[in-house]
Amino acid sequence: VTGDWDNSSAPTSPSQPQGVAAFLKNLTSLTAGTTYYFSAKATNSAGTDWPAASLSFDIASCTVSTPYAWIVNQNGNNVTQLNLSGGLVGTYSVGNYPNGIAVDRSGNAWVTNQNYSTVTKINPSTGVVGSYSTGDGVGPLGVAVDSSGNVWVANQYNDKVRKINGSTGVTIDTYSVGDYPIGITIDA
Repeated sequence: VTGDWDNSSAPTSPSQPQGVAAFLKNLTSLTAGTTYYFSAKATNSAGTDWPAASLSFDIASCTVSTPYAWIVNQNGNNVTQLNLSGGLVGTYSVGNYPNGIAVDRSGNAWVTNQNYSTVTKINPSTGVVGSYSTGDGVGPLGVAVDSSGNVWVANQYNDKVRKINGSTGVTIDTYSVGDYPIGITIDA
């Protein structure tokens, strides 16, 4: 892993606790699917550690994922997964008359199936995980995923939005929203 440190907002001595210092490192050469853990300690320019009592660090971790393009093929009743160079990664059967698609923070694609009244979860590495009901005959079109991993589905024929637990597929709640909802997005 390589990169350059940006310590432009760093304090110059341990007696400067007037805020949070940001040390940023732009990382390159990371491997997709690998989890990286980060920690830190502070030393002065002479290499002497700063007193532990003056240090407070948040230890972070991140998992690097490979970005994909997901394409809904309505007449083929499937979804195509491409890498960003245009190479075919996979094609997944998802139901009847797929429409909306959204991707969650874990990289799973969620696809609404209008004629089956389901939403299908696709893992980018393993394929179709499962399909979950959005209600009988409700014609799901729009789909979005919130920061907690809940899946929100706009159902055009019953004028409702259904909130589904993204881990279990169980409906959390339904909300009446108006006449013929076809799209949905989450702004946070």
